[in-house]
Order: sequence, then structure tokens, then C-alpha cells
Amino acid sequence: MSRRTKKVRDKHRQTDIDTARCNRAEEQMKVRDKHRQTDIDTARRNGAKEQKKVRDKQKQTDIDIARCNQAEKSP
Repeated sequence: MSRRTKKVRDKHRQTDIDTARCNRAEEQMKVRDKHRQTDIDTARRNGAKEQKKVRDKQKQTDIDIARCNQAEKSP
């Protein structure tokens, strides 16, 4: 009977180790997914900032061209 009890204990011990390993892997995956989402959000924000810079620069160029054209028309 003690031999059978030892087998059961060993099986449970292995299950506990496997469960802990699985839980740790799931936790690491959650952290990686969170970091990945943060990277995506950061890239999205940086892309939006870059697009805004381009639009602002184009707007300023359009204003400068309009001023030049206005200056050429004035006597």
C-alpha cells in the first residue's frame, strides 16, 4: 500500500510542477502580449505625430506659396 501511495504522491507532485510551469508560461505570454500592444500603440502614436508634422509642413509651404503669389501680384 505504501508503494501505491508513493506513486500517487509522485504523480501529484509532477502534476503540480506541470501546473506551475503552465501557469508561469501563461503569465509570461500575458506580459509579452501587453508589451507587444504597448509597442503597437507607441508606433501608432509616433506615426500619427509624423503625419501631423508632414501636414503642418505642407500647410506652411502652402501659406508661403500664397504669400509669394500675393507679393508678385501687388505692384
